[in-house]
Formats: sequence, structure tokens, C-alpha cells
Amino acid sequence: MFDPIRTALEAPELHIGALRGLVAAAGAGVLALIAVWLRSAVGRRWLRRLRIRASPSRLPGLVGPAFVVSSLMALDALQRSLPPMVKAGGNIPAVPSGVFLGLALVWLGVAVAGLTPAPLPAGMILALPGAWRLVAGQTFFGPSWVPWLVILGTAILGPLAAETDRDLGRLGLGPVMWLFTIGAVYSTVPDTELMLVLLGAAIPLALLGLPFRLARLGEGGSAAAVGLLLWVAVHEGWARPGSIVGSVGALALFATIPIGHRLRVWFRFELGWNRTRRALAILAAQLILAMWASRIAGMAFGAGEAIVRLVPALAAGVFIGVAIPLGRRRISRSARRQAAENSVS
Repeated sequence: MFDPIRTALEAPELHIGALRGLVAAAGAGVLALIAVWLRSAVGRRWLRRLRIRASPSRLPGLVGPAFVVSSLMALDALQRSLPPMVKAGGNIPAVPSGVFLGLALVWLGVAVAGLTPAPLPAGMILALPGAWRLVAGQTFFGPSWVPWLVILGTAILGPLAAETDRDLGRLGLGPVMWLFTIGAVYSTVPDTELMLVLLGAAIPLALLGLPFRLARLGEGGSAAAVGLLLWVAVHEGWARPGSIVGSVGALALFATIPIGHRLRVWFRFELGWNRTRRALAILAAQLILAMWASRIAGMAFGAGEAIVRLVPALAAGVFIGVAIPLGRRRISRSARRQAAENSVS
């Protein structure tokens, strides 16, 4: 009987990724501890002497960059460990240099956009050059829309994920939610060698989110991680296009929470839970919706059928963004009334 969990744990690709991820987690953990010290009374005094103003409201965004760098190093190590005959077959593609540059440009663009008054639209615009570089000059198997999915998915979903990570603030949910997404994509794509590497890198880095709450993904890191995931997903899932759609849907709340937050001014419904209950609900919803996308939508062969199956998960994700406003101020009645008056006029 096929056991995907046991198969993953015994796979050398997972071990390669986990080793690099563990090293990256250790380095990011040290930097996060330094950030914790800087938020202490002694650290703040040193920052004031240097005339540096630090924001204590969010965890440092270290997990996203650490995931991307460790995954790329692990993918390169995997390629170098392959026998010559396997390399010649091209079943496990090497990572082109353009992917490295593209991810760096995506990270830079979304990180800069985070400093602007409108980070979401600015991020979508500034991420486009890097998203284009991700696929430039490469050959993709499968449907003709695959390169466009990587470009538009990175440029749109990357900034959405960055906003979700920013809204989650100091809760440390982002790295664990990202692990759920990676695991869901692994469970739906027909080929799994590259996804196992990403899964191995994501496991130790998730610990920086929960239980230790030392770091988050980061705005630029979130977008770059989305770009890398989409690039790997189209290579691993081209034999069943529906799995590519399921892989996109596995982002789940990373893509839908910002949409739901923008719809809150039109709805009165809001769950009156405390922060702990909301955090647990977010984690549970991310796991359930990611698995729906991978095991229900992603199992369809055609992309069209997969999209139809994905609709309920997307609707549920938007509803969660409306009902569970983590990291956002509650919308007052006056704001809702003003929005209703504007719609009538």
C-alpha cells in the first residue's frame, strides 16, 4: 500500500532539503534573537544612540528569504547528486540562472513596495520584471498557459501573500501556514522530486513561526517563495494540468485573506473570538483549504474541472478573511455606513 508520508520521510530529496533548511533556520534564528534583543530596553537604548527607529509590532521577515535560499541550494545539490544518465534524461530539471535573478527581483520589488502607501498594487507592478525573468528563455512542458501562470501568479499572488504575512504580525502563523501549503502541493503533483526538496526546507523553518514565534515570512520573502513554488509546481504537475490549478489553490488564505479584508466594509458579520481562537481558526482553515485544493481540485485531470472544484475553497477563504480580521482594526459602523452611502450614490 502506498504511504505518501512514509515515502516522503524516506526520500533522499527530503533529506537534502531538510539539511539546508535546518542550516538556514539556525542562521535565521540567530538573527531573530538579535532582533529580540534590539526590541528589549537595552537594545532600544542602543538604537536611539544610533538614531535608528525600529518597529516592534512585527516579527522580522526572515523565513521567506531563508526558505528560498535554502531551497535553491538544495535543488542545486540534488541536481549535482544525480547520476549522469538521469541528468541526460531531463526528468529532474536544473534550476536556470534566470530563476535566481527573477526571485531576487521579485523579493526586491515587493520589499520596496512595502514601504509605499499602497503596498499591494505597488507590489504587483514591481514584481512583474522578476516574474517575467522567472520564465524567460525556458521551455515548459504541458499547456501553453503554464508560463503565463507563473508570471501572473507570482506578480499577483506574491503581493497578496506578502500582505497576509504582514497582517498576521507577531502571531508566527505564516511559516506554519507555508508548510501546510508546501505539503498540500507535494500531495497533488504527479512528480514529487523537486517538491520533496521544498518540503524538507520548509519543515525546520516552520519552527521559527510556531512554537518559538521568532520570525515571519516577510513581505519580499513571501512573494519570492510564491514564485519559487509556482515554478516548481508547473515542472512537477504538467502531466496533469489540474494539479497545477490545485497547487495554486493550495496557497489558500495567503491569497484570500486580503480580498476578504477589503470586503469587510460591506458586511456586518464578524466573529467575536479572542486572538488565540482566531489564530487556531486560521491555521485549521489553511490546512483544510489547502488539502481541499490539492486532494479535491488537484486530482482533476483538466484545468477547467479543477477550477470548478476549487471555487468552494476560494469562497470559504474569502469568507474567513471577512469574518476573522487578524492584524486589522475592526471596521466601525460609521465606516460601513459611509461605504453603503458611496455605493448608493
